[in-house]
Amino acid sequence: MLNLTRQEQLVIKFLVIFFLIGSGLYFFRTRMAESRFKHQQADSTAVVRFREQAQKADSLYLRKLSEAGAKVQRRGGKINLNTASKAELMQISKVGSVTAERIIAYRNQNGQFQSIDDLKKIKGIGEKTFERIKGEITVE
Repeated sequence: MLNLTRQEQLVIKFLVIFFLIGSGLYFFRTRMAESRFKHQQADSTAVVRFREQAQKADSLYLRKLSEAGAKVQRRGGKINLNTASKAELMQISKVGSVTAERIIAYRNQNGQFQSIDDLKKIKGIGEKTFERIKGEITVE
């Protein structure tokens, strides 16, 4: 047919084989890249959907938590130091998150408050602060 020597035939076979292998690899890589891209799009869509659902759940939880805090049951308009939650304690003027945690820690370590004067033992509540808030608290 073409009158090629044996060595020329081997070179042509070698080139054809490597051409086919290269084409196969190229095809495989492009298919994998397309597949990966589709998975990434699906994953990112799922992530966005999950993030939206988590934000809705968080906002719903925070709304219910704030509603619960707003509905604090007080006796005579005062907050009971022995039963109040952190959210309830934070409704006392001059009592923030850290002080509320300290009050709860003191209550857990030492038992119930015997009188409202025991509140002065909490770090951050001095005589001035106590005088300002004593009308808002009770011990029962």
